[in-house]
Amino acid sequence: FAPMSVTLRLQDEVDVSRGDMLVHPDSRPRVSRNFEADLVWMHERPLDPDKSYILKHTTQMVRAQVDCIESRLNLETLVHEPSTQLGLNDIGRVQVTCRRALYFDAYGSNRETGAFILIDSLSNVTVGAGMIRSGMGNQDLEQALKEVRAGSGLAAKTEVSPRERRERLGQSGATVWLTGQPGSGRWSLAYALERRLFDLGHTAHVADPVGESLEGIASAARACTNAGLITICAFESKRRAERAQVQSRVGQERFVEVFVDTSLAVCKERRPDADFSGFEPPTTPALTVKLDSIRMHEAVEQIVATLARAGQFSER
Repeated sequence: FAPMSVTLRLQDEVDVSRGDMLVHPDSRPRVSRNFEADLVWMHERPLDPDKSYILKHTTQMVRAQVDCIESRLNLETLVHEPSTQLGLNDIGRVQVTCRRALYFDAYGSNRETGAFILIDSLSNVTVGAGMIRSGMGNQDLEQALKEVRAGSGLAAKTEVSPRERRERLGQSGATVWLTGQPGSGRWSLAYALERRLFDLGHTAHVADPVGESLEGIASAARACTNAGLITICAFESKRRAERAQVQSRVGQERFVEVFVDTSLAVCKERRPDADFSGFEPPTTPALTVKLDSIRMHEAVEQIVATLARAGQFSER
Protein backbone atom coordinates (compact mmCIF):
# COMPACT_ATOMS: atom_id res chain seq x y z
CA PHE A 1 0.00 0.00 0.00
CA ALA A 2 1.07 3.59 -0.52
CA PRO A 3 3.61 4.95 0.30
CA MET A 4 5.62 1.73 0.69
CA SER A 5 8.60 1.16 -1.62
CA VAL A 6 8.40 -2.27 -3.19
CA THR A 7 10.08 -4.37 -5.85
CA LEU A 8 7.99 -6.48 -8.19
CA ARG A 9 9.48 -9.45 -10.02
CA LEU A 10 7.35 -10.63 -12.94
CA GLN A 11 7.07 -14.34 -13.62
CA ASP A 12 7.11 -13.73 -17.40
CA GLU A 13 9.45 -11.42 -19.28
CA VAL A 14 7.21 -8.45 -20.14
CA ASP A 15 8.34 -5.19 -21.69
CA VAL A 16 7.09 -2.66 -19.14
CA SER A 17 8.43 0.76 -18.23
CA ARG A 18 7.53 3.96 -16.45
CA GLY A 19 3.90 4.86 -17.10
CA ASP A 20 2.70 1.29 -17.68
CA MET A 21 0.25 -0.21 -15.18
CA LEU A 22 -0.30 -3.45 -13.32
CA VAL A 23 -4.04 -3.92 -12.85
CA HIS A 24 -6.51 -6.52 -11.72
CA PRO A 25 -8.05 -8.42 -14.69
CA ASP A 26 -11.50 -7.24 -13.62
CA SER A 27 -10.45 -3.57 -13.22
CA ARG A 28 -8.76 -2.79 -16.49
CA PRO A 29 -8.52 0.91 -17.43
CA ARG A 30 -9.48 2.28 -20.82
CA VAL A 31 -6.64 2.13 -23.36
CA SER A 32 -6.84 4.75 -26.09
CA ARG A 33 -5.08 7.56 -27.90
CA ASN A 34 -8.23 9.70 -27.99
CA PHE A 35 -10.49 10.97 -25.24
CA GLU A 36 -12.88 13.74 -24.24
CA ALA A 37 -11.98 15.92 -21.27
CA ASP A 38 -12.88 19.03 -19.30
CA LEU A 39 -9.87 21.34 -19.50
CA VAL A 40 -9.07 24.25 -17.18
CA TRP A 41 -6.83 26.73 -19.04
CA MET A 42 -4.21 28.30 -16.74
CA HIS A 43 -2.11 30.56 -18.97
CA GLU A 44 -2.48 34.09 -20.31
CA ARG A 45 -1.71 32.87 -23.81
CA PRO A 46 -4.86 31.14 -25.10
CA LEU A 47 -5.03 27.51 -26.17
CA ASP A 48 -3.53 27.03 -29.63
CA PRO A 49 -5.21 24.09 -31.45
CA ASP A 50 -2.52 24.22 -34.17
CA LYS A 51 0.18 23.43 -31.63
CA SER A 52 1.08 20.21 -29.85
CA TYR A 53 1.68 20.11 -26.11
CA ILE A 54 3.30 17.71 -23.65
CA LEU A 55 0.64 15.80 -21.73
CA LYS A 56 1.63 14.43 -18.30
CA HIS A 57 -0.61 11.57 -17.15
CA THR A 58 0.26 9.58 -14.02
CA THR A 59 4.03 9.05 -14.38
CA GLN A 60 4.38 9.30 -18.16
CA MET A 61 4.61 12.18 -20.59
CA VAL A 62 3.42 12.05 -24.21
CA ARG A 63 3.05 14.50 -27.05
CA ALA A 64 -0.61 15.46 -27.57
CA GLN A 65 -2.82 18.00 -29.28
CA VAL A 66 -6.30 19.40 -28.73
CA ASP A 67 -8.26 18.43 -31.83
CA CYS A 68 -11.24 20.68 -31.13
CA ILE A 69 -12.92 22.78 -28.48
CA GLU A 70 -16.48 21.52 -28.12
CA SER A 71 -17.74 24.13 -25.67
CA ARG A 72 -16.81 26.55 -22.88
CA LEU A 73 -18.42 26.64 -19.44
CA ASN A 74 -20.26 29.86 -18.59
CA LEU A 75 -19.15 30.42 -15.00
CA GLU A 76 -22.27 32.45 -14.20
CA THR A 77 -24.90 30.06 -15.53
CA LEU A 78 -22.76 26.86 -15.37
CA VAL A 79 -24.00 26.01 -18.85
CA HIS A 80 -21.68 24.84 -21.62
CA GLU A 81 -21.79 27.22 -24.60
CA PRO A 82 -20.28 26.82 -28.09
CA SER A 83 -16.77 28.26 -28.33
CA THR A 84 -13.69 28.13 -30.51
CA GLN A 85 -11.11 29.30 -27.97
CA LEU A 86 -10.02 28.99 -24.35
CA GLY A 87 -8.35 31.81 -22.45
CA LEU A 88 -7.02 32.29 -18.93
CA ASN A 89 -9.24 30.59 -16.30
CA ASP A 90 -11.67 29.28 -18.91
CA ILE A 91 -13.05 25.76 -18.55
CA GLY A 92 -13.81 23.97 -21.79
CA ARG A 93 -14.79 20.57 -23.09
CA VAL A 94 -12.21 19.34 -25.60
CA GLN A 95 -11.20 16.35 -27.71
CA VAL A 96 -7.58 15.26 -27.19
CA THR A 97 -5.37 12.99 -29.30
CA CYS A 98 -2.07 11.54 -27.99
CA ARG A 99 0.87 10.16 -29.92
CA ARG A 100 0.65 6.89 -28.03
CA ALA A 101 -2.05 5.19 -26.01
CA LEU A 102 -2.79 6.12 -22.40
CA TYR A 103 -4.24 3.88 -19.68
CA PHE A 104 -6.99 5.89 -18.01
CA ASP A 105 -10.36 5.92 -16.30
CA ALA A 106 -13.01 8.61 -16.21
CA TYR A 107 -12.11 11.22 -13.60
CA GLY A 108 -15.35 10.52 -11.74
CA SER A 109 -14.26 6.91 -11.24
CA ASN A 110 -10.56 7.38 -10.52
CA ARG A 111 -8.92 10.74 -9.94
CA GLU A 112 -5.42 9.32 -10.21
CA THR A 113 -5.84 7.89 -13.72
CA GLY A 114 -8.47 10.37 -14.86
CA ALA A 115 -6.42 13.55 -14.44
CA PHE A 116 -3.67 15.11 -16.57
CA ILE A 117 -1.85 18.38 -17.15
CA LEU A 118 -0.71 20.09 -20.35
CA ILE A 119 2.79 21.57 -20.54
CA ASP A 120 4.10 24.06 -23.10
CA SER A 121 7.14 22.35 -24.63
CA LEU A 122 8.89 25.66 -25.36
CA SER A 123 8.59 27.32 -21.94
CA ASN A 124 8.06 24.13 -19.87
CA VAL A 125 5.17 25.92 -18.12
CA THR A 126 2.00 24.10 -17.09
CA VAL A 127 -0.76 25.68 -19.16
CA GLY A 128 -3.75 23.45 -18.48
CA ALA A 129 -5.23 20.82 -16.16
CA GLY A 130 -7.70 18.27 -17.42
CA MET A 131 -10.23 15.74 -16.19
CA ILE A 132 -10.99 12.86 -18.55
CA ARG A 133 -14.69 12.31 -19.20
CA SER A 134 -14.64 9.34 -21.56
CA GLY A 135 -13.34 6.00 -20.40
CA MET A 136 -16.45 4.07 -19.52
CA GLY A 137 -17.91 1.25 -21.57
CA ASN A 138 -16.68 -2.15 -22.60
CA GLN A 139 -13.30 -2.64 -24.25
CA ASP A 140 -12.00 -6.14 -24.74
CA LEU A 141 -8.35 -7.05 -24.40
CA GLU A 142 -7.76 -7.26 -28.16
CA GLN A 143 -9.07 -3.71 -28.66
CA ALA A 144 -6.80 -2.46 -25.90
CA LEU A 145 -3.73 -4.19 -27.34
CA LYS A 146 -4.55 -2.80 -30.79
CA GLU A 147 -4.42 0.72 -29.37
CA VAL A 148 -1.09 -0.01 -27.68
CA ARG A 149 0.40 -1.35 -30.92
CA ALA A 150 -0.99 1.51 -33.03
CA GLY A 151 1.88 3.87 -32.28
CA SER A 152 1.41 7.53 -33.17
CA GLY A 153 -2.17 8.70 -33.30
CA LEU A 154 -1.27 12.06 -34.79
CA ALA A 155 -0.82 12.72 -38.47
CA ALA A 156 2.70 13.87 -39.29
CA LYS A 157 2.70 17.66 -39.03
CA THR A 158 4.82 20.52 -37.80
CA GLU A 159 4.91 21.03 -34.05
CA VAL A 160 5.40 24.79 -34.49
CA SER A 161 2.12 26.68 -34.89
CA PRO A 162 1.62 29.76 -37.11
CA ARG A 163 1.11 31.85 -33.97
CA GLU A 164 4.50 30.79 -32.61
CA ARG A 165 6.20 31.54 -35.93
CA ARG A 166 4.67 35.01 -35.99
CA GLU A 167 5.82 35.70 -32.44
CA ARG A 168 9.36 34.57 -33.26
CA LEU A 169 9.71 36.26 -36.67
CA GLY A 170 7.53 39.34 -36.16
CA GLN A 171 5.65 38.56 -39.37
CA SER A 172 3.21 36.15 -40.94
CA GLY A 173 4.06 34.12 -44.01
CA ALA A 174 2.98 35.63 -47.33
CA THR A 175 3.62 35.33 -51.05
CA VAL A 176 4.05 38.56 -52.98
CA TRP A 177 3.28 37.73 -56.60
CA LEU A 178 4.50 40.37 -59.09
CA THR A 179 2.47 40.28 -62.30
CA GLY A 180 3.37 42.13 -65.47
CA GLN A 181 4.48 42.02 -69.07
CA PRO A 182 8.06 41.13 -70.06
CA GLY A 183 10.19 44.22 -69.54
CA SER A 184 7.84 45.68 -66.93
CA GLY A 185 10.62 45.65 -64.34
CA ARG A 186 9.03 43.10 -62.02
CA TRP A 187 12.30 41.22 -61.42
CA SER A 188 14.20 44.37 -60.50
CA LEU A 189 11.29 45.28 -58.22
CA ALA A 190 11.40 41.81 -56.63
CA TYR A 191 15.04 42.11 -55.60
CA ALA A 192 14.64 45.73 -54.47
CA LEU A 193 11.70 44.65 -52.28
CA GLU A 194 13.75 41.79 -50.85
CA ARG A 195 16.53 44.23 -49.90
CA ARG A 196 14.12 46.69 -48.29
CA LEU A 197 12.33 44.06 -46.22
CA PHE A 198 15.67 42.66 -45.07
CA ASP A 199 16.82 46.14 -44.03
CA LEU A 200 13.60 46.53 -42.03
CA GLY A 201 14.43 43.35 -40.11
CA HIS A 202 12.03 41.02 -41.90
CA THR A 203 12.75 37.61 -43.40
CA ALA A 204 12.10 37.64 -47.15
CA HIS A 205 13.52 36.04 -50.25
CA VAL A 206 13.01 35.98 -54.01
CA ALA A 207 12.06 32.56 -55.37
CA ASP A 208 14.53 31.49 -58.06
CA PRO A 209 12.55 30.09 -61.04
CA VAL A 210 15.44 28.49 -62.93
CA GLY A 211 14.23 25.21 -64.41
CA GLU A 212 10.94 25.34 -62.50
CA SER A 213 7.38 25.07 -63.74
CA LEU A 214 4.52 27.17 -62.43
CA GLU A 215 3.42 24.22 -60.29
CA GLY A 216 6.90 23.88 -58.83
CA ILE A 217 7.09 27.58 -57.97
CA ALA A 218 3.62 27.40 -56.40
CA SER A 219 4.70 24.46 -54.22
CA ALA A 220 7.87 26.25 -53.16
CA ALA A 221 5.94 29.45 -52.39
CA ARG A 222 3.46 27.52 -50.25
CA ALA A 223 6.20 25.77 -48.30
CA CYS A 224 8.09 29.00 -47.63
CA THR A 225 4.91 30.85 -46.69
CA ASN A 226 3.99 28.08 -44.25
CA ALA A 227 7.42 28.56 -42.69
CA GLY A 228 6.59 32.22 -42.00
CA LEU A 229 8.74 33.72 -44.77
CA ILE A 230 7.76 36.49 -47.17
CA THR A 231 8.25 34.88 -50.56
CA ILE A 232 8.59 37.20 -53.56
CA CYS A 233 7.81 35.76 -56.98
CA ALA A 234 8.13 37.42 -60.39
CA PHE A 235 7.54 34.20 -62.31
CA GLU A 236 5.88 34.64 -65.70
CA SER A 237 2.15 33.94 -65.35
CA LYS A 238 0.27 35.54 -68.19
CA ARG A 239 -3.16 34.11 -67.51
CA ARG A 240 -5.47 34.80 -64.59
CA ALA A 241 -6.18 31.09 -64.22
CA GLU A 242 -2.47 30.43 -63.60
CA ARG A 243 -2.33 33.06 -60.87
CA ALA A 244 -5.56 31.75 -59.36
CA GLN A 245 -3.93 28.33 -59.20
CA VAL A 246 -1.03 29.74 -57.18
CA GLN A 247 -3.42 31.67 -54.92
CA SER A 248 -5.35 28.47 -54.26
CA ARG A 249 -2.15 26.64 -53.26
CA VAL A 250 -0.82 29.40 -51.04
CA GLY A 251 -4.13 30.57 -49.53
CA GLN A 252 -6.17 33.61 -50.41
CA GLU A 253 -5.29 35.63 -47.30
CA ARG A 254 -1.57 34.94 -47.75
CA PHE A 255 -1.39 35.75 -51.47
CA VAL A 256 -0.60 39.39 -52.32
CA GLU A 257 -0.79 40.13 -56.04
CA VAL A 258 0.99 43.26 -57.26
CA PHE A 259 0.34 44.39 -60.84
CA VAL A 260 3.47 45.98 -62.34
CA ASP A 261 1.56 48.03 -64.91
CA THR A 262 4.39 49.47 -66.98
CA SER A 263 3.19 50.77 -70.36
CA LEU A 264 3.35 48.30 -73.22
CA ALA A 265 5.45 50.73 -75.28
CA VAL A 266 8.14 50.87 -72.61
CA CYS A 267 8.06 47.07 -72.19
CA LYS A 268 8.53 46.54 -75.93
CA GLU A 269 11.37 49.03 -75.97
CA ARG A 270 13.12 47.16 -73.20
CA ARG A 271 12.38 43.66 -74.52
CA PRO A 272 11.90 43.91 -78.31
CA ASP A 273 12.23 40.14 -78.81
CA ALA A 274 9.73 39.12 -76.09
CA ASP A 275 6.32 37.59 -76.67
CA PHE A 276 3.64 40.00 -75.46
CA SER A 277 0.62 38.02 -76.61
CA GLY A 278 -1.91 36.39 -74.29
CA PHE A 279 -1.29 38.51 -71.20
CA GLU A 280 -4.35 38.92 -68.98
CA PRO A 281 -4.01 41.76 -66.46
CA PRO A 282 -5.37 41.06 -62.97
CA THR A 283 -8.86 42.36 -62.23
CA THR A 284 -8.50 42.98 -58.47
CA PRO A 285 -4.80 43.15 -57.51
CA ALA A 286 -3.83 44.14 -53.98
CA LEU A 287 -1.73 46.93 -55.49
CA THR A 288 -0.89 48.41 -58.90
CA VAL A 289 2.44 50.15 -59.50
CA LYS A 290 3.59 51.88 -62.69
CA LEU A 291 7.37 51.75 -62.96
CA ASP A 292 7.34 54.10 -65.95
CA SER A 293 5.88 56.92 -63.82
CA ILE A 294 7.28 56.30 -60.29
CA ARG A 295 10.72 55.42 -59.00
CA MET A 296 11.65 51.94 -57.91
CA HIS A 297 12.00 52.83 -54.21
CA GLU A 298 8.53 54.41 -54.24
CA ALA A 299 7.02 51.21 -55.61
CA VAL A 300 8.85 49.23 -52.95
CA GLU A 301 7.49 51.43 -50.16
CA GLN A 302 3.96 51.05 -51.53
CA ILE A 303 4.27 47.24 -51.36
CA VAL A 304 5.68 47.38 -47.83
CA ALA A 305 2.75 49.61 -46.79
CA THR A 306 0.30 47.16 -48.40
CA LEU A 307 1.80 44.28 -46.41
CA ALA A 308 1.60 46.33 -43.21
CA ARG A 309 -2.07 47.19 -43.79
CA ALA A 310 -2.79 43.50 -44.32
CA GLY A 311 -1.45 42.79 -40.81
CA GLN A 312 1.68 41.08 -42.06
CA PHE A 313 4.01 42.58 -39.46
CA SER A 314 3.90 42.60 -35.68
CA GLU A 315 6.10 43.66 -32.80
CA ARG A 316 8.64 41.04 -31.72
